[in-house]
Amino acid sequence: MPFLEIVHLNGEVERRPLEKQQPVTVGSHSSNDIRINEEGVETLHCRISWNKRAFEAVAAGIEGFEVNGSVVQKAVLKQGDVLRFGSVDLKFVESEAEGAAMPLVAALASPDSGTMSLKPLSDEVDVPDWLKGDSDKSPPAPKAESKTRSAEDSSKAASRPKVAKIIPETPKATSGASEKAKADKPRGEKPAAKSKAPRPPVDDDDDFGEFDLDAGLEALAQESRASHPVMPTFDEPSADTADYDRPVRSKSRPATAPASTPKSETPAELASPAAEGPPPAPAAPPKVDRVRDALRHQRRARPGEEDVLRSPLVIGLGSAAVVSLILAAIFYFVGFRRSVQEEFDFAKAQFNENKFTQAIEAFNLFLAKHGEGSLAEEANRIRGLAMVDEQITGAAPRFSEGMKNLKDFIAEHRDAEGYSDNAQRDVAKRAGDIALGASKAAGRVFDSALLDVARDAKSSLVTASSKETPPTELLKEIDRNLQVSAAAILKHNTNNEQYKQIEAAIAANKPLEALRLRRELLARYPDLETDKKIASITASTLEKERSLIREEALDRPALTDRLVEPQSLTLVYQARTRTDQVSVSRAIPVVSHGTLFGIDTVTGGPVWKHSVGVDTPFFPVRDSASNSLIAFNSPRQEVMRIDQNSGAILWRQPIEERASGRPLISEGQVFIPTVAGRLCRLELESGTLVSRLSFSQPISNPVAVETKDKGVRIIVSGDREVFYTLSARPFACTSVSYLGQPSQSIVAPLLALGPYVLACQNLSNDASRLRLITTEPTDQPLKEVASHEVAGQVLDAPVVRGRDLFVPSTNERVAAFQISDEMSQAPLVPGPKYEVKGAQPVVTQLSAAPDAQLFMASTAVRKLELKVDSLQPTQEAILLGKATQPLQFQDRLLFVARQRPFAESVVLTPIDRTSLTGEWQAITGARIIAASVAGGDNPSVVCVTESGQLFRVTPRSLEGGGFLSVAERLPLNEELVDPLLATTLGEGQLAIAGGLPEPKLWIVNRLGQIERTATLASPLQAAPVAMGKAILAPVNGRLQLLQAQGGQAAAQEYRLPGDLSGPTKWVQVFAADADSAAGVLENGIVLGVRLQKSPQAHLIESARYSLEAPLVSKPHFGGGMLAVAGANGRVAVLAAENLEPRGEAAFAGPIASGPWLAGEFVFVEPGDGTLQARSIARDLPAAWSLPLQNDRVAGAPIVRGADLLIPLQSGRLVRCDLASGEVRGATDLHAVLAGSPLVIGNGIYLTTLDGSLIRVPEEIQ
Repeated sequence: MPFLEIVHLNGEVERRPLEKQQPVTVGSHSSNDIRINEEGVETLHCRISWNKRAFEAVAAGIEGFEVNGSVVQKAVLKQGDVLRFGSVDLKFVESEAEGAAMPLVAALASPDSGTMSLKPLSDEVDVPDWLKGDSDKSPPAPKAESKTRSAEDSSKAASRPKVAKIIPETPKATSGASEKAKADKPRGEKPAAKSKAPRPPVDDDDDFGEFDLDAGLEALAQESRASHPVMPTFDEPSADTADYDRPVRSKSRPATAPASTPKSETPAELASPAAEGPPPAPAAPPKVDRVRDALRHQRRARPGEEDVLRSPLVIGLGSAAVVSLILAAIFYFVGFRRSVQEEFDFAKAQFNENKFTQAIEAFNLFLAKHGEGSLAEEANRIRGLAMVDEQITGAAPRFSEGMKNLKDFIAEHRDAEGYSDNAQRDVAKRAGDIALGASKAAGRVFDSALLDVARDAKSSLVTASSKETPPTELLKEIDRNLQVSAAAILKHNTNNEQYKQIEAAIAANKPLEALRLRRELLARYPDLETDKKIASITASTLEKERSLIREEALDRPALTDRLVEPQSLTLVYQARTRTDQVSVSRAIPVVSHGTLFGIDTVTGGPVWKHSVGVDTPFFPVRDSASNSLIAFNSPRQEVMRIDQNSGAILWRQPIEERASGRPLISEGQVFIPTVAGRLCRLELESGTLVSRLSFSQPISNPVAVETKDKGVRIIVSGDREVFYTLSARPFACTSVSYLGQPSQSIVAPLLALGPYVLACQNLSNDASRLRLITTEPTDQPLKEVASHEVAGQVLDAPVVRGRDLFVPSTNERVAAFQISDEMSQAPLVPGPKYEVKGAQPVVTQLSAAPDAQLFMASTAVRKLELKVDSLQPTQEAILLGKATQPLQFQDRLLFVARQRPFAESVVLTPIDRTSLTGEWQAITGARIIAASVAGGDNPSVVCVTESGQLFRVTPRSLEGGGFLSVAERLPLNEELVDPLLATTLGEGQLAIAGGLPEPKLWIVNRLGQIERTATLASPLQAAPVAMGKAILAPVNGRLQLLQAQGGQAAAQEYRLPGDLSGPTKWVQVFAADADSAAGVLENGIVLGVRLQKSPQAHLIESARYSLEAPLVSKPHFGGGMLAVAGANGRVAVLAAENLEPRGEAAFAGPIASGPWLAGEFVFVEPGDGTLQARSIARDLPAAWSLPLQNDRVAGAPIVRGADLLIPLQSGRLVRCDLASGEVRGATDLHAVLAGSPLVIGNGIYLTTLDGSLIRVPEEIQ
């Protein structure tokens, strides 16, 4: 039956039978019939099967297999074919008989020692069984002498090698057996002396009597040789063969040829002749008789018939032949040893010459031939090192494979003797080479896997190195390389990712996004600034951005009709130190609470006003040539040109979107940017909207730069990344320059400085960078030529005078610089700085004056003087208050606009730049905080503003409109900080309270005059309220009842109980009648108090209600009810006398505004853009809802018959049906409304945020 003989590298041999029905698979996976788990063996490598004619092997994978030394994909197997897979050979054998015909030496070889055994001498000489040393039969009991000789012979036989035929087919032979036999025999050892014992008696019929046993055996041996001659079959005689006693062939008996071994005889049969023996022979005579016959025959030898082997000549020649053979063997062994050493030296020389591939091949051949020799271990070690060096040296080292081979080398030789002395040093050297090389190469080829290889090699280096002298410097270098390469790989990967994102952004027409990615990349890796790929990407991106800018021609004429505005009376306080001065009809602009005022420069009186909205994007820009102002009306989204002195509107141009920065007036044109990223071009004289450019992002204010060759160029900063260079005629973008500013980092307006543009870029909350950008040469992109960092953010406009530049920054700082456009000087030279002590985060406005002087307006007005090394104030600060708008110099006066700490109105004061004194002041935009209407035949209203001015307004003044400047001023402390608190006492009377540092209470009569003044022990927390003839004053943790005449206590005060939690500040108090009141705390608790007059007058708590959440918005009182709202969305309407709920409702969240009481309804803004009317009932059921169209309610609505008037903050007044909410009319008053409507006489008036009273048109009332 055919089978596969599996020969492993260690000499083990297995058999695998082959069946025609079942194929045999070979591979590395465990599912294969023959699994060879070695490198180079595929999962399923080969399949051996019957093809109906013969067994064939077919490759199952990509790689072929080796058959008899040749790599094939398919082979028909024949007897003796050897298939090699890795280190395993598979030999194909067709049958058991052919498999048994193996070489004799291989059959007799010891599987453990690898040496061959020799054929026993008994197989060559026909020795009787009882004389054989390994026979189980024993001869007849000999005498003592026979026993001694037998033991000696047995000892000699054991020490002699067995001789066998050496089959030529055997690939290997060894002389180790004979050498071992020599080595095992001690030198000088002599055979034991033969002791003669009495011989046994002979039979009576024996002619010889007592015969000599030795002679008998010798005669018997000669006889046996004569009948069975032996031919010598060994090639090399052993040294021990000289000791054999050669029997003498008997001359009387002819020699017969020995029976030859049949060719079909198997090696197994030859290997065990003693076991099976020769074929049975005829029965032999008794052994003693045979000995006697041999002796008798020997004695009968005649002359000339002696044994030739006994001849001295023959013995001498034989001895000479034996000696010759021994010498030949010695010379052969020495030559063989020399050949082995030469092969080893050759392979090692290849290794030393760094020819590692040749060295590996030479060592493989050496180990294949001499794998059991003494040099095999060293050859295997050097081969392992060569396999490592082959991978890690050369022009393209493979450190990963080298590290794998090094690990295999360590695993193979770790347990070998002398590893720590020799191999460990080699391991440390190669581990260091791998770690160093891989750590460097990783950064060159950007392969992170090499970093892992380097770390593994470093670990092996540390393990293999000496603990006493570790390679410290090498380890440090490896660590440095690892760090550098890791950074290089990260940089490479980041670059590739950023490049992909940039290209995707450009393809999607998003160049600004591409530039943002570029900026982030360069911020991380600045060295890429000069990279060619970055430069190419930047150029294509900028060109893409420029191509996206489009001009839209409009040629839209401006509006010149009179702006229709409702008639109003505006309360503006004017105070003068001189009355003899006459107006010269010149005005100065000032903006307050969304209104642009024109104030007379000589008298301080108001001349004109226009509403521009509370969020106007810029202070009006003055055109000095025409003495006109360019302003922007936010509610109408119109650009207006106003005559500065008269206030006449010269033209209005709607631009349909809000402006984003101050305009540029240049060469008879106005350029104004918008929040939508457009730059509009208008004719200054006519207001015609000629055209506009559309950008891909919001832009800054434009500035004009005069160039030497091309006239005026307009520079605009984008919100991020780029600056744009424009031409005025034609109106187009000529280039886009990359300067890399982040979004919203440039807040202050750009400033033109000759050929330069100054851009102030905020870096953080407390740092900014001044960037000086040159516009020359004109054919090149804009370029930054100088920069300098300053403390704080730059939010306000820098100013320049001559070469001196002053830059304001937050926390009241000023930094001075010198500007130069000369080639021999630095363009931006920093100078001294100034910072206000105890600075506050306020706006800082600057105005440069002659003689290196600088006026600074922030929390006060300061005059600074610039010297070589200092910037210091020359006088004490004046005009305390926060600056609200730019300083204006006109008619040799510096006009300062500021706000007092307790009010948001604007105080305008002119000062002389030398003496810092002024002759008048005007307070504009003061909001009315309380108004008390006096009825009767001559009705009037007494108003108090947030600035502390008292105005008595009559129907005549209301009908005439305009301005009311005559007023009485409350004597306020200059250090007052807290806002004034005021409430109406009815019939034109007011109660006004001022806080620290000098708490006061003023009672104002119906003529608008202070009637009584009382000094308070503590400042009030909320506005006082009239309670009978007394005044209820809420102070910290208490309610005080004060006499209206002098402010003394009218009753014992009420103190808050200690069981209240949360903030306990009073928000508002209300009087239900002369003896009861209610107060609301911030924590949402409503307390009712009552005046008890017995045993003495005192206030006690009468009721309590809790919203169970902090209060939101202001409570509202009306019709004997109190409406409150909490942060939890809860709204409640309470009866004022006992705080019993009249209705409660819970909204989804805190309400946005309200509640207000009007009629039988409570009104709230829930925050969904509507005004909801709720009926005052148990659950406050919804009555109706009114959309507000992105507006807010300005104050409490009022009921007029069956209608409800609702004032909105935008200036709209809506009239709707009270019961259903149906809108019956609306009007736009074009003013910012604040507060509830007032009924004065027969008219209804609305209060505005700038301190005006506007009459509601009759048709809407």
